[in-house]
This record gives sequence, C-alpha cells and structure tokens, in this order.
Amino acid sequence: MSVAPVINQSIAAFLARLTTDPALGSLLRQQSILLPGPLPDQTWPAFLPPWLITLASTQGIARLTDAQRQALDFLRQGRHVCLMAPTGAGRGVVRLLAMYQSLAVEQRGHALYIFPYKPRALAQSSAFTTWNTALAPEHRLSVAIYDGDTSGTERRAIKQALPRLVLTTPEMLHTGILPYHGSWRAFFQELRYVVLADVHLTAGAFGAHLAHLLRRLHRLAQHYGAQPQYLLTSAPLANMVEVAHTLTAQVCTAVTGETRGTQPQSRLLLESQDDPVNLCRTLMARHQEAGIEPIVLAPGHLVPQLRDAGMAQVFPHHTPVAAMRASTYQSLLCLGLPASLAWLHDVLAWLATLANCVGVDLDEAMAAKYGRGCPGCGHEPCDCTDAYKP
Repeated sequence: MSVAPVINQSIAAFLARLTTDPALGSLLRQQSILLPGPLPDQTWPAFLPPWLITLASTQGIARLTDAQRQALDFLRQGRHVCLMAPTGAGRGVVRLLAMYQSLAVEQRGHALYIFPYKPRALAQSSAFTTWNTALAPEHRLSVAIYDGDTSGTERRAIKQALPRLVLTTPEMLHTGILPYHGSWRAFFQELRYVVLADVHLTAGAFGAHLAHLLRRLHRLAQHYGAQPQYLLTSAPLANMVEVAHTLTAQVCTAVTGETRGTQPQSRLLLESQDDPVNLCRTLMARHQEAGIEPIVLAPGHLVPQLRDAGMAQVFPHHTPVAAMRASTYQSLLCLGLPASLAWLHDVLAWLATLANCVGVDLDEAMAAKYGRGCPGCGHEPCDCTDAYKP
C-alpha cells in the first residue's frame, strides 16, 4: 500500500517559493520527502499496571515500540539490558517506565542513575517530577540529585531519608558516594537497579574510569547483599554488547530500536561557495516572510557570527537535541557538515587519491567485487552474518 505524504500547506508553499527563488533556486541540488514510519501495532504490555498506562497516555505516549516493549520485558525477567536507539526513539521513556513498573508498584528498593553530564540528570529529574505530579501519592517515586552542586544540608537530608531514585554523575559517585558507603548502607542493601544513560558518550579514558567505578559499585552492592540489574541506554553503537560488558562486567541483552517521525519531513540540499553567514541571512529572511520559525545548526566557529547577525536560535552541530527542545521551530537549517560526516568525506577523498596514484579505477573495482551482489552470499543486499561478511 502506498502512503502519500501530507505536508502542511504553508510549508509546501514556502518550499515551492524557495525552489524558484532567484537567489536560492540555482543552489538547489536535491529535494526529497522523508515519510514517517508506521505506528507500532502492539497493545500495551499486560505487566504494566493500568494507572501507569493511563499516565503514559496523558504524557503523549500512545503505545510502545517493539524495542521499548522488549527492553521492559527483559528487565522484568531479571536480565541486564542495553537499549540502543537514536535520539527521539524513546530511550528516556524506558528509563521512566522501568522504574514505575517495579519500584513504584512494590514501593521498595532503590535505583542509582548515572549520567555523564549534569544537564542530562536535570532533564531526567524534571521528567520524573512531571510524572509524579500526575500520579496519586501512593504511586509516586521520590527522586534526588546528588552531585557536586548539592549543598551539605541537602546531602544529609538525602542520606537520612533515602529516595527511591538517586541521580548522580561519575565524579560524584567516585568522591561522594563510594568512599562513604557506610552512610549509604540502607541504599546499597536494597539497590535494585543501576541505570547508565548515554553510553555512547563514555569513550576513551572517561569510559575506562567509569568501568572501574562500576566494578567498585558492584562489589559494594554485593557486600551489602544486593544484586542490582543494569539498564544501559545509548545512541546506536556498532559494538554495543562489547561496550556494555566492558563497562559493567555483566552479560547484557542488547535491544535495538529505531526512531520514528510522526510527520513527513521535506528536505532541501543547497550547495554554495558564498559566505555561509550571508546565505543564512537570505534563508532567514525568506523564513520570516513566510512566518515560519527556523532553528540553525552551524559549525562552532560560525555560531558567534550568526548570533551577531541577529539570529537567536543558533546552536553548534554537537548540541544535544534535548537542549533545543525548549525552542519551537518548523524548519531546521544545517550549515556545513557535522564533523563525523566531514571526516568521512576526507577518508573518501584520500581513498580516491591513493587509487589514482596506483592506477586503480574505483568504478571498475567496485563493479568487479560487488557488481553481482555480495561476493560471499551472492545476494543484494548482503544476507551474510557478521562473522562471515567478506
């Protein structure tokens, strides 16, 4: 069954004007429409209590994706789980539902949330606060942030009346919790979950330090008689299972999810050798004429220039999506390529240069190896398992 894209009429008219604009039309290289993915057909899992399903519905969650459902089911079975999904695919929803389906139902046990950066802990705390506000008192979960900004008075209050959920950072876990585990005895005795968010940010030395911290944490939990489950959430990684095992020293069940848009997206690719600031001014002027609110992503060195030019909603390429959600926008302007794509272009350029130096025709080489499909299985796309890919 074909699905016809339905684009807002004002957006469609704006795009039509852009493609025929004297200053911009000649820069157009590609135009496409990205359709939203199909809605999942599954009903709510039977193991979720009715009040939690009602709460999720009031928060705009009509149903769960396959990945969300699997992750919650595996947690209920007692497994360690690592959920790998793009931004916007509902990793945060799983972190919320996992705690409410267990700790809030039974009103016993604790969970330790570890975030690489303070802003992410604040966002998670805000989400729990929002959900708690909509719940009856007997279903709420007490939450506290315990980090370097927590005052001495607040720290004593947290340890005297332990909340169900403690949100912290690796630095505070190292300096403020593990060395003083005696004052956290009751917390460790009933520690049921360790939640590690944004695993894709734990690279290099930071990841190595975090792995040692988690081993110390696990030894302390065992010392106090607890066997916590691990829930890891991450953007897509090629070796997620390996990373999860390296960090936690546990066998984790990997669940992979995909993002799903709710509205069709129309995309334009423009190519220009002109000053990007002037090009952005022109685009912003066309947006203002159409009454459309845009947001701009740009290389870091251009951000100050664009802001000086009067563009308020400008962010560097590496800005987390959560930091931009406070801004309402109908259009996204991305100037230049993110560093990861620029690096890929450099690699391809070097490959072409080396092939030219040694007299290799890349078109002929690709056709010789892949012209009839995968050289291993003969299919296109390849059906080989990862272990047998040529």
